[in-house]
Amino acid sequence: MSLHTGLDQIREPEMPYFSIGGIIGRTLWIVLWNFFSFAGMAIVLAIPLVACTVLIGFLAGDIGFSLDRGLTYVRFTPQSNADFVLVGFLSLLALFTVLAPSAAFTQRAYQSMLGRHASFAICIVTSLAALPKLIVLGILLIVSYGAIGWVIGNSFVNLAAPIFPFVWIFITTLLSLAIYMFLFAVWWLAIPVLVIEWAGPFKSLWRSWALTRGRRWQIVAIWVLLAVPNVLIQYLLTLIVPSNLGSDAGQIVALAVDLARAFVAVLFYFTATVAAAIGYFHLVGEKEGILALDRVFA
Repeated sequence: MSLHTGLDQIREPEMPYFSIGGIIGRTLWIVLWNFFSFAGMAIVLAIPLVACTVLIGFLAGDIGFSLDRGLTYVRFTPQSNADFVLVGFLSLLALFTVLAPSAAFTQRAYQSMLGRHASFAICIVTSLAALPKLIVLGILLIVSYGAIGWVIGNSFVNLAAPIFPFVWIFITTLLSLAIYMFLFAVWWLAIPVLVIEWAGPFKSLWRSWALTRGRRWQIVAIWVLLAVPNVLIQYLLTLIVPSNLGSDAGQIVALAVDLARAFVAVLFYFTATVAAAIGYFHLVGEKEGILALDRVFA
């Protein structure tokens, strides 16, 4: 049995059964075992965005530290076409910074499930090599999720200050949430397919749709069970922040809370990404057989 995961059942005659508890348990184990490696990968892949943001902030904007505006802030107002190009460039870098670590984590988690070890360097190189496809996939997901998110946001605004009948607003909100969860479930495996099968963005979405068929309620349950603790802890941490930030003690507490919330958010990001990779491992084995794992990924 592999020391770095203890999850090398791939060589046994039967696949582990896809279950909510099994996916979450393996996810937590791999995240805890690889936490510092994952953190290091995220930091390395964020260097381009941080460096460019700081450079642009110092040259053409304002960058600093403030508890009133957030732990750190960057203020940059585009004034010309060149500035808008810079904003677009930073947006693409931000998109890559969000998606690239998920590609690296997927590589590490999947190889762990195979009983193998993917080195730190291999995971980083895999993320960089997948850059063009990751950006296209990210834009597709942003457009689809963003449209639904816009409807949900406006529905909640109308619920608070209704200008349409309450019943129709309520129905629209429920439908939008249902569509959002449906899209999340059917495209849950898009990044694992792209990274592990080295498929294109559109094929990744199609493969994810096919692989998740019949397991989508369980996928939604997995996401909810991982997300609820994150939301709950984030809310409880906000209650600790003192109302008066004028004192040194108040600012120290606020800073500690910001750091704690960031840590919780990062941990949720790790677990959500690894859960998709493990889910992919199980669903490919379940639907296509153990041999498909080696045939596709060897």
